[in-house]
Amino acid sequence: MKKNKILLVLMSGVLTFTAMPSVYASNSSEILTSEKANSDYQTSDKSSENKLESTGSLSSSQRQQTDETVTNSINSENTTSSSEIINSESDTETTEEINTDVKEKVEESTPEEKAVEETLANLPKMELRPELGPGYYEVEGSGSKTRSKRSLMAPTAMSNSELFLSKIKAGAISGWKKYKVLPSLTGAQAVLESGWGSSGLSQSANNLFGIKGRYNGKFELWPTLEFLNGQWVTVNAEFRKYPSWKESMEDHGKFLVDNPRYYKVLGEKNYIKATNEIWLAGYATDPDYPGKLQRTITYNNLTAWDKEAFGNVIDLSKYYTINPGTIVMKKDDNQFSSVEFSSKTRGTLQKKGNVLKVSAVVYSSNGTPRLKLTNGNYLSASKSIVLKTVNTAANYYTVNPGTIVMKIDDNQFSSAEFNK
Repeated sequence: MKKNKILLVLMSGVLTFTAMPSVYASNSSEILTSEKANSDYQTSDKSSENKLESTGSLSSSQRQQTDETVTNSINSENTTSSSEIINSESDTETTEEINTDVKEKVEESTPEEKAVEETLANLPKMELRPELGPGYYEVEGSGSKTRSKRSLMAPTAMSNSELFLSKIKAGAISGWKKYKVLPSLTGAQAVLESGWGSSGLSQSANNLFGIKGRYNGKFELWPTLEFLNGQWVTVNAEFRKYPSWKESMEDHGKFLVDNPRYYKVLGEKNYIKATNEIWLAGYATDPDYPGKLQRTITYNNLTAWDKEAFGNVIDLSKYYTINPGTIVMKKDDNQFSSVEFSSKTRGTLQKKGNVLKVSAVVYSSNGTPRLKLTNGNYLSASKSIVLKTVNTAANYYTVNPGTIVMKIDDNQFSSAEFNK
């Protein structure tokens, strides 16, 4: 009898130990189920023990049968418990997946937000560059995705610079006719101040010239760099905001007229003088401002705009454009001390028939060819005034001989142009 009790006690311990893992289930309902199972096992153990005590000793075969029954019961309960744990883990994973999906949906951007992100991604990097005028300019090599794709396309008929100039040419010429502002100056300023129309100010406010203040009450506040006391300093300023570039071009001429300090710029046909005068009047503080304007004008041949505005487009076929070497005066005409002909530069008269040596052909600011003589003065290159001599000029008298004697018979003529 004692032997049987010991065995059942041990079996009861096994039952209790085996059922323990169910305590680690993931939710409270499973824990309660596990505890109930434990209680059931313990009740069964006690019932079996009482039954054995009341019936007395068991035979060996009976004990074996009893052990097998108890073991099968334990295995069955363990299998059920393991299944519950697996199901619980599966449920936990499913819950986590659902929570993740919900979180992703919550964090997912709205169409408006996506549009903003895409726009920002396509914007080029900008930086403040005082040498190009006020406003922000695109950093070289930092083009947007859209621009990068565009650059892979077939080349267009015009470069970006040519396209920009074509858009502002009419406004620049109109500025001369209405306000007497030299077109080449207007064009060069638009290029320099707006970075060929790429500056932030010219893009958002259509302000090509960096003109400060307000236009019809409209303005934008921009930080700009000014050269003060020998160094660059950042200054926040109001800049005029225009509906389009057309109004910006128009307002440029009006701005110069409305401010008396620019009076020396108005009507000036020489771009060298015009660029210096506008700087001296305080348009920009950059000490190299005139030089930058002049280089822009010459490199892009903006003096052609001036000729068109002046209404004297030159027919070069009527002028010597290649050094004629030696010339003879077809009629009396003055020589000048400068390539720019004026009353101030007018020199002595060259008489009809004079033979002169030419060192080079040069051009005035409006594109008119001039003949630079070996004496340092200038003559018109017009074919109606001077004539290129033949190579045998050395066989002729080019200085008045005074008195002559005929070596052979020859006709005299009533005109310098010998004909019948």
